[in-house]
Amino acid sequence: MVEDENNIFLLKPEGVKDFLPAEAKARKQVEEKILRVLRSWGYFEVATPTLEYGSIFASDLKAGLEERMYRFFDGQGGTLVLRPDWTLPLARLVANHLWEEPKPLRLAYGGNIFRFASPQTGKRREVFQAGGELLGASGTDADSEIIALAVEALFSLDIKKIRICIGHTGFLSSMLENSGLPQAARKKIIYYLIKRDFASLHSYIQALMLKEKDKASFLTLPELQGGKEVIEKAVELLPPREQDKFSREMLALWDNLYQRGISNYISLDFSFLRDLNYYTGIIFEIYSPHSGYPLGGGGRYDRLLSFFRGPLPAVGFALSVDQILSIWQQKGFIRSPVLDYFIGFERAFFPQALEKARKLRAKGHTVVLDVNNLTMPRARKKALEMKANNFIYFHKDGTPCEVKLQEELPRKET
Repeated sequence: MVEDENNIFLLKPEGVKDFLPAEAKARKQVEEKILRVLRSWGYFEVATPTLEYGSIFASDLKAGLEERMYRFFDGQGGTLVLRPDWTLPLARLVANHLWEEPKPLRLAYGGNIFRFASPQTGKRREVFQAGGELLGASGTDADSEIIALAVEALFSLDIKKIRICIGHTGFLSSMLENSGLPQAARKKIIYYLIKRDFASLHSYIQALMLKEKDKASFLTLPELQGGKEVIEKAVELLPPREQDKFSREMLALWDNLYQRGISNYISLDFSFLRDLNYYTGIIFEIYSPHSGYPLGGGGRYDRLLSFFRGPLPAVGFALSVDQILSIWQQKGFIRSPVLDYFIGFERAFFPQALEKARKLRAKGHTVVLDVNNLTMPRARKKALEMKANNFIYFHKDGTPCEVKLQEELPRKET
């Protein structure tokens, strides 16, 4: 239905979407396919409330979300927020309920988050995601498992033209720390890198009171993109005491991804940053030529659990169900739900019609049982209008008249 600005009852808030039957079905399919892959890897689903206390997103846990949260009062003086992120609530859940469980924990989730976005950006304010978290495991084996898991989930959705951009927050942190720049300057550099505004970054670096060697290092950042060979170039920009550790970590990650058969999809980018500040190690985003926005991303956040209970290494990812649906739309995967049977009847034969409907539904068919007491011609017309594949009508001696209305076309599994 087209929204009528003169009728307030037809309006909906900006940044949210109505899902009609075909889209609602596809959204459930996308989420379930992702969760099915996660379950097959031993990641089991949990759920957190839509409402959280604002305090878990405060101070060092702001995670770059402080200006994008929907806040309101709970009537008792507390501040509540609509869940703007999955990682922080899951960290709270683990600290409360799963802390004593054997590690590592493998958790999966699916559902909506809420983030304020300016109408000019074209971004949604209610976003649907599905993903997984691996908690209690450090090292490149865990990092590569999360990346490979995200890739396999996308492959299960018939999305195989992808590029995974991998960066490392510790790399830039080390460069900034070694530079001796004040915090304001560091934040400005981080801001330009997150925005991918390399022109402004270049101008800003040139204006800083830095040694020419340090300036050259920062200006080299946009060039640190590519394959395994980029690691050696990046290492040269680090302090000598950190070079060996960083080199071993990144080479081990690359080799692990190569053994998993997905290195062809990988692009290292040491100028890449995500706009959530709880990451501590590798970070990544996944792109497709069919989407103008990332399909998902994730990274390592080893310090986050310390705010809730105690230190616990962790890494995870989330996929954007919304962006995946956009690709499915382009591929023609989103189709209206199929009605297998429409059953009509003369009043005297209602028990037979009811029993037939029950048996067909028990076999997994979708069945509509007439509720308007239609005659056979009208019932058949209604079945055609509803695009039912089959029509059954009980009349006369109770023997059903069965008609195949539409030959089912082969459907690509989505």
